[in-house]
Amino acid sequence: TLVSDRGTLIIGNETELPVVRIPECGIYIYNVHVRIELSLMKMPQNFVPSKEAFFITIDADRVNFPFTVKAVSHGERFAPFGMKGTKLISDYLTDKKRNYFERQRQLGLYDAQGELVWLIGERVANSVACNEDTINVLSVRYLYDE
Repeated sequence: TLVSDRGTLIIGNETELPVVRIPECGIYIYNVHVRIELSLMKMPQNFVPSKEAFFITIDADRVNFPFTVKAVSHGERFAPFGMKGTKLISDYLTDKKRNYFERQRQLGLYDAQGELVWLIGERVANSVACNEDTINVLSVRYLYDE
């Protein structure tokens, strides 16, 4: 596929991304290069939320297993942490200067109700962020091996 994006021609493949269900904490293989690790812990006294792109810490009591990792859908909205209201995922990624193929390959982590918990590598959802009432913390790590 040939796409013109911000004055640049980009050639890429449109591929179907796998869908992975995560029934509980543990280590899961997404594909040959990617694994996802989930672990649960009590909120430490000196807790500092993760600021890494591929590691999140969320309020475990606000989410339900099983999780699903899949490509985000066109027209889907989410409430990014630190922003008021919701935003189209496509608009969020365009604001971040992601090209067409990067937007098509963007993965999301969804809970049992189908709510977007994490736009992987980008932003956690406001509704699951840790706060002063958090008791249990779920840490999720997206690991890419080359």
